Amino acid sequence: MLDYLLSKTKEYNTLLLAQEKTRQQHYNKNPAAFNFLATSDSLASPNTRSTVYLPEDFFVSLIGKQRIYDLAELLYYQTLPVYTKQKETYVDKDLNATRTAFDLNKKISYIVSGYLTQHPDQ
Repeated sequence: MLDYLLSKTKEYNTLLLAQEKTRQQHYNKNPAAFNFLATSDSLASPNTRSTVYLPEDFFVSLIGKQRIYDLAELLYYQTLPVYTKQKETYVDKDLNATRTAFDLNKKISYIVSGYLTQHPDQ
């Protein structure tokens, strides 16, 4: 999940860089119109704003590593039944598989055994 957030920051900065490279071309298409717009709103002209890039670890530092790990673990356990459910060709078998996959007792047992395996000293 950390890699995903880091890649999103990089992707955003890449988009900003591409816009900054073409801003002069956009301005040159109709400079009078952009200058007129800039009199009422300075952000309406490409030449009146500077590009501020996000720091590479912006989202990670904003959210915090521990919260990201906790969120990833929570999402893993919440979506686990979807991955363990088998595809069936008949509706009644599919419903039984859904009931089995979402059985709370099995889910609690799986979570507790996984927790005890990862954190045996606690």
